[in-house]
Amino acid sequence: MNIQKSVVFSITRTSFTIARGFIFIYLITTQLSESAYGLWSVIFTIIITTVSIGGLHLNGSLIRFINKSGKRNQVFSDIMFIISVIYVIIFIILSTSLKYFTNLDVNFIIIILALVFIELFIKIESTFYRATHKVVYYESVQITKLLLDIVVFITAIEMGNGIQDGFYSLIISGTLVLIMLTYNLNSHIIKPEFSNFDRYLRYGIPMVPREASAQIIANTDRFLLLYYLSQEAVGIYVVCYTLSAMLQHISSVLKPVLYPLVVDLWDQNDQESLSEVYTKIFQVLSILLLPAGVGLALLADDIILLTSTRLIATQSASLVPILLIGFIIKALRDPLEFIFNARQENQLLAIYLITGSIINVSLNIILIPRIGLVGAAWATSAAHIVILFLLSYKVLSYIHLDLDYKMIMYSILSSVVMFIVISHIETQDPLLNIMLLPILGGSCYFVLLYGVSRGQVKSMAENLRNHTQ
Repeated sequence: MNIQKSVVFSITRTSFTIARGFIFIYLITTQLSESAYGLWSVIFTIIITTVSIGGLHLNGSLIRFINKSGKRNQVFSDIMFIISVIYVIIFIILSTSLKYFTNLDVNFIIIILALVFIELFIKIESTFYRATHKVVYYESVQITKLLLDIVVFITAIEMGNGIQDGFYSLIISGTLVLIMLTYNLNSHIIKPEFSNFDRYLRYGIPMVPREASAQIIANTDRFLLLYYLSQEAVGIYVVCYTLSAMLQHISSVLKPVLYPLVVDLWDQNDQESLSEVYTKIFQVLSILLLPAGVGLALLADDIILLTSTRLIATQSASLVPILLIGFIIKALRDPLEFIFNARQENQLLAIYLITGSIINVSLNIILIPRIGLVGAAWATSAAHIVILFLLSYKVLSYIHLDLDYKMIMYSILSSVVMFIVISHIETQDPLLNIMLLPILGGSCYFVLLYGVSRGQVKSMAENLRNHTQ
């Protein structure tokens, strides 16, 4: 399957992911409250963080070794066994911690434990499809899960009495998807080889600090906002955060294809092709991220007003532009991490991310008590900027990026003109703005960009088309 087809599926999945997020925001904030969405976000953060860190990056080990060893069933069986043991440990630690150190209702504790189990095994089984280059099926299952989540969640909130019912709906959809993944696996579980465990863990465990650091940067602000401010403040911040985070999806749609591709090219010692791939990726990102960020900043109030509440919309003007800076940077730095994965320099990557997380936590503690939500936004962006600098400095010693800096300057100028045009034709109708301004702004940007750099655009488009056949 070619890269173009894979990216189309990734874009579709990403679109449904974004839609699901805003549907959840709309239903919880409008039918319940901003405070309820804050609680929802905190519980979801516990689940995501536990799965991310508790999985010991064994999904990465699966990708790294399943094709290299030539023994797919053995590698998959070994990792499934390890994950099963890990879940038992997680169950004991998490249930005890939540019971004695939080005020969560026992029903929420059961929900968290159930969703951790489901998400942990979905993550490993779906990675098996990615690792064996069955990207279409992988993406199809992910899209199916998103659709199920949306349908059952809407039903639960409309018919139920609160966010507990929303979480129960996710347990139902997750269970169905896990059954689907397990049923269609082109593999069967065999007796684990304990002698293999060492290499999986040696590859994965050094990435645990990396996973922990990523979760700290993404989620520490929520817990500190809850501590210093209120549950409502968490809800307001997470809505603005979710909107701004849409930018990172511009590069994340490439992950299911790019991660295995980078590993393969590095194993083949094909530095030239690797440099070519990254040059094209960063050239495309450089002309997409800035206008997308400008557009989101201008439409933030309208989007949030339609999908949430006026209280949250009034806060977006100060939060969203700051957060957008951070997510533009994150979209640029995410693809760089695959180089470290391919070189098995997970410890070095972890050090860089730990540095960013330390900066993030420190700034959150300093800024949130003084300037509130804006402080959390600046802490997030500062961490991403530092990490991009550290990763770029190291990666450029491995590969060469032949970027067209003139094209990047044209992109900046076109974005400025687009901003001026859109800001002068914006209406008082949020829905009309959302429907009209992206079309007018995008047309304005690309017409200007093509007009001032026609040759570069044609050349880049042709090179990218040839490479993704």
